[in-house]
Amino acid sequence: MIADNYYEITSLPALGELSSAPPLTLIQFLARLDNHPSAYRITETLILNDDLLERQGFLSGELKQVEPTVLTVAQAKNEEPLPEYLATGEQSIRAVETDDVWDRYFRYANKIAKQFGSAFLHKWVGFEVALRNALVVERSSALGLEPQLYLVAKDLQSEEEDFSGLINDWRSAQTPLVGLQIVLRYKWNWTNKVDPYFTFSTDELAVYCQRLMLLRRWYRLTQYRSDDKNAQSEQTERN
Repeated sequence: MIADNYYEITSLPALGELSSAPPLTLIQFLARLDNHPSAYRITETLILNDDLLERQGFLSGELKQVEPTVLTVAQAKNEEPLPEYLATGEQSIRAVETDDVWDRYFRYANKIAKQFGSAFLHKWVGFEVALRNALVVERSSALGLEPQLYLVAKDLQSEEEDFSGLINDWRSAQTPLVGLQIVLRYKWNWTNKVDPYFTFSTDELAVYCQRLMLLRRWYRLTQYRSDDKNAQSEQTERN
């Protein structure tokens, strides 16, 4: 109900700009929605995206630890099977196993969007799939690979967004970390465009959740860069 959402939305801590520190964790945010089943399922589905990114980062060696919200730590480390709706079934023709997981995830998220009538989650799925696939095409072309082997949920992607400007900026980034920050800022600006501000709808809570995740990812990148600089400094001192 809008009255219930009004209380939850107005009681949430304000979010700063993209470079600011997250005012609460995703676990703390999700716990506030225990009595709001629809909002809980929609935001839980969004947060699962963040968990899967952590899982992928850990499995690739980019992250040394994981702090998932929806998945268990063991699932995020691939020590236990993923939930049934994400687990891959029969052998796939995909070149990368994690692409199967992402394909199933986006289809699951689209199903939840329809089930709970979330216009934002539906738009977000279309946007995220289109952006992911656009970056895949660019990476594949640069490496001389066949893009079709790495695309996911192509039938779900939105055709409304023109990513050419973003791709150019991302391609020109001085470092991979700067490239990731360019993508995060693009997602932040897109979220601002579709924000159902002042409607006190469940989707307004979903947008808050999306912004909180982006703040968290930006913060993680900043910490990663800081840790890397500290490690280089320590190495220099030892030498």
